[in-house]
Amino acid sequence: MRLRVEIEDRASARLESLAGRELTDARRRLIEQAMREALADTLRGNPVETGRSRAAWAAALQQAGGEAPAEWRGPHPDAGAIAEGAARGSLTRSDGESTTDLSADNRVRYVGFLEYGTWRRAPFAMVRRALVRVQQQLSQWFEFPPQ
Repeated sequence: MRLRVEIEDRASARLESLAGRELTDARRRLIEQAMREALADTLRGNPVETGRSRAAWAAALQQAGGEAPAEWRGPHPDAGAIAEGAARGSLTRSDGESTTDLSADNRVRYVGFLEYGTWRRAPFAMVRRALVRVQQQLSQWFEFPPQ
């Protein structure tokens, strides 16, 4: 899962001259909020048996400053699977002059099968659905100048 907002170079210089660092901070906060929302939504849409795959998303969410819902582990959590999953989730960030880039990784070996399905199982598409929902909400969240 990757979220990236880039301001066109023609506009960024003028916007920066009008707003100073406020624009950069507003962009960063927007992307962080979008990532937390997308990860929380992905967690809710991720099927759960042992909690392994969800634990990786929960680890990335925690690194993004969010908190996983209390019931994320599911009805039959497996402590070993959850520990393994948590070690396989991560968040990377990069801020440039005109970009803020956050990437959440879930390196649980079967997460691709959950997202895209197999010839025997339909896809859950939890990441793609979460990103679509967040994309629809972005314009409502953006505040400039920040309060």
